[in-house]
Amino acid sequence: MPSPRDKISHPVVDRRNLLLWGALALVVGALILLVANPPGQKKGEGPSEELIREVVDSEELILELTPKLDQVSRSALNLRLPSGTARELFASEVTVTDLSIKARLSSGRETGNVSIVTGRELEIAPETVTIPRDELSLWSGIFNGIDFLEHASFRIIRGDFVGMGEFETMVKFGASAQLRSGGRAGLAGKLVLRWQRASSLAPWQITAWQTKSVLLSASVGGALFSDQLDSALPDPSQRRQARHSIHQEELVKYYHSGKRRAKSHDFAPIAMNQKPSVAVVDIDQDGFDDIYLMVRMGRNLLLRNRGDGTFEEDARAYELSLEGNSTCGIFADFDNDGDADLLLGRSVERCLFLENNGSWFTESRAPWTRELPSLAVSISTSDYNRDGLLDFYICTYRPEALGDSNPGLGGTGGSGNTGMTWPERFLSSEDAAHYMRLHESGDHHFLDQIGPPNSLWVNRGGGNFERAPENELVGIWENTLQATWADYDSDGDPDLYLANDFAQDSLFRNEGPNGFVEVTSASGASTYGFGMGASFGDYDGDGLQDLYVSNMYSKAGRRILAQFSGIGDDYVKSAEGNVLYRQKFPGQFEQVSSLEPPGLPVAEAGWSWGGQFADFDNDGDLDIYALSGYFTAPWEVASEVDL
Repeated sequence: MPSPRDKISHPVVDRRNLLLWGALALVVGALILLVANPPGQKKGEGPSEELIREVVDSEELILELTPKLDQVSRSALNLRLPSGTARELFASEVTVTDLSIKARLSSGRETGNVSIVTGRELEIAPETVTIPRDELSLWSGIFNGIDFLEHASFRIIRGDFVGMGEFETMVKFGASAQLRSGGRAGLAGKLVLRWQRASSLAPWQITAWQTKSVLLSASVGGALFSDQLDSALPDPSQRRQARHSIHQEELVKYYHSGKRRAKSHDFAPIAMNQKPSVAVVDIDQDGFDDIYLMVRMGRNLLLRNRGDGTFEEDARAYELSLEGNSTCGIFADFDNDGDADLLLGRSVERCLFLENNGSWFTESRAPWTRELPSLAVSISTSDYNRDGLLDFYICTYRPEALGDSNPGLGGTGGSGNTGMTWPERFLSSEDAAHYMRLHESGDHHFLDQIGPPNSLWVNRGGGNFERAPENELVGIWENTLQATWADYDSDGDPDLYLANDFAQDSLFRNEGPNGFVEVTSASGASTYGFGMGASFGDYDGDGLQDLYVSNMYSKAGRRILAQFSGIGDDYVKSAEGNVLYRQKFPGQFEQVSSLEPPGLPVAEAGWSWGGQFADFDNDGDLDIYALSGYFTAPWEVASEVDL
């Protein structure tokens, strides 16, 4: 039986397209592996070959249509839809449901210098009309009120074949605009596009444009934030240094070299999993916050605040110009002498503990420091046992591979020229043996992966630490990206939430002298999938700590999982984005976020990392800043894969 796509015409194979199609194969393959082998399913109960073929055909076509939608996005930047070459993407006649002629933009009421945001749905035209391609002028009502667009994007959420040579896509639109009225606006919409082609050799063209919704979020008073690095770091050489990424340079060299592997086996795992970071500290105790920048390649930087709105790079003066492999760090007074010490997390080297001697930092050589781990991705601190001394928790990360052939994906493959597996290289002999037993047991699956062990360290005073007695429970073997402390149950001691990638998150309730109790499922805060951050805050002002968890929103994941039956709810939710939990009564959470009303619209933030509560607009309630994205590839090899 022929596919609805007929014969697939693949693009010319070059390095860029190999990466593009390789990315698609990785995602589709991983998701089909996931749905074909969920935990507890018997052999032979997976999806049929016909269904898998339909999914692959659909995803390949979405991949082909994505760069066409990029042309539509660029057309929108011209404040005319369509314009230029984008007009050729439309058929000779197009069926259109447009915005109403009443849909106009304004920035709302004037409020002086205060920045406020108001939201409203723009009205959709009640009728559907057929318009010749040369006369198309879509969404002209809103474009007439825009001075310029800072960015605009059309992205396919899902797609379905509706007949031979006909494909229907649900498309998401997003844009940020400077209005002619002087305000700013965010635009978010959904539309249905229907594509057709006359034959297997003909191009796909848009035959129907159906606007479903457009939400306007208008801001009065200008942007809340702006980039001030040029003025804040006036020295040109220091500014270049701050913006310079040796890691990016090496990445570009690697892609341009045509090689299939980076020169170092450590490069790919660090690039994929261990990120650079920033720490804030008043290092000279002058009342102004300074900034410490940690990098994977090169030297760390310290931007010392001069108190006049400017900074100067001063790491060498404090003996903090440390050589690379730094992934995280936290400044705190660990030895109770009145100044901030530094616990520095590193990737392929052990973490370091640096004591503040008043004018500079010195690496501690205490015996306990030789037990600090490598592979660190984040560190958090709290006095969990309330003895007046700060303790700390280190999260580590090195995921299992889909196959041992690519050390960049994790696994237990070789590590450089050492002839050792990475557990043998980076873990103690005892931990390496335990990891290998777990790895070889087969008692885990795609979304229950093992990782190197986290560790809780208890402060014994005098700058000395040891692994805490409670580490037996909370030092989990997952790939944990963030640990967050908060007294969520209001009993006077800090509890611990762990955001785990490729696994269920973990919540440990602190019961003081009785240690910790794992209460993840019992609490209702049981995010599953790709935990990449957690923040506690009382967003509704009821006196109880609520929880925002950063996770992954994947359009491709949601499309594919929706086409298979028998998939557990946890697996489906793993691709549905961030989660906001409201604490409805002490110790019990309920999810209040969702992708559609009536849930709160704080879920869809892409591949999100470390979202945080904060009162950014100083109005007395908590807002959310949710980071998202992954690495930006060099333009020469950047693909149009939209996951």
